[in-house]
Amino acid sequence: MQVKLLRVLDGHGYIPVGGGEVHRSKCPLHCRTNRDLQAQVKQSLMREDFFYRVHIIPIHIPPLRERKEDIPLLVEHFMNEYGTDKKTSPSDGQDMEDIMSYDWPGNIRECRTSCTGISR
Repeated sequence: MQVKLLRVLDGHGYIPVGGGEVHRSKCPLHCRTNRDLQAQVKQSLMREDFFYRVHIIPIHIPPLRERKEDIPLLVEHFMNEYGTDKKTSPSDGQDMEDIMSYDWPGNIRECRTSCTGISR
C-alpha cells in the first residue's frame, strides 16, 4: 500500500477500482497516527522513503489525560453539537468531577461517545 500511496504523492496518479484510466489528485494529504513512525521505519514496518514523504510538519498533540483543562469545553461542545438536552449537562457537581478524574484512554472519540451516545 505504501508504494501505491507514494505513486499518488509523487503525482503519478491512481486508478480507481473498476476504472481503466489514471486520475490525478491535487488534494493535500494529512496523516495522523498514535504510533512512533521512526520506530516503524527502524523495524522495517514502514518504508523510509514513504516516511520522509509524509513526515513533513510533525505536530504533537498530547492525549486528553494530559490536557484536562480541555474537557469541560469538549463536553459543552459535544452536547451543543449533538443536541443533547441541557438538563443533563454535567457542567457542575459530582458528574464533572468524575469526568475530570477519568483518564480517557479513547481520547476525544471516547469523550464524544460518552457525552452523546453517538460513535463514529
